[in-house]
Amino acid sequence: MSGSWVGSLLVGPPVDYRSRMATDTPPARASFVSKAIATFVSPAFAKFLVVGVINSLNGVVLAWLYSLVLDANTAFVLGYLTSLTISYFLNSIFVFQRELAPARYVKFCLSYIPNFLIQNLCVVVVYNLLGFDKLVAYVAAVVIGAPITFLVLKFFAFAQHKVVDLETH
Repeated sequence: MSGSWVGSLLVGPPVDYRSRMATDTPPARASFVSKAIATFVSPAFAKFLVVGVINSLNGVVLAWLYSLVLDANTAFVLGYLTSLTISYFLNSIFVFQRELAPARYVKFCLSYIPNFLIQNLCVVVVYNLLGFDKLVAYVAAVVIGAPITFLVLKFFAFAQHKVVDLETH
């Protein structure tokens, strides 16, 4: 039966599944990985990191200054909010090259809600629960929140929407 077409359908040529599994990458995974690499190995992400360092320093210094007269948690919130506006200007101009607009500022602020929650939780854990210095807590909060914030900003606040020409479709 191996010579007939039915036998070749049932048996087929010999396959080395071990080498095939090691070399084949599902297309969806390859696409995701290449998109992730393109997102984080890009001039925009490099600029975001530079602006992020500036903004993080702003946030830490402002939180520290506020903490001279307020409790550490309130000082963090006020430092965060003050540096948020500075960050909007820097990201609009240098990272995403977009005009300043009230609607985009609102989207920018909304984009920072997950970052704020993550960073504030980090301050609570590192400072309040673990007992580290407040400056260590502020810096740890920045390091943890940065990559998440970039993704939200890129795909929400500063997303470029494609215009569809209804005449050609």
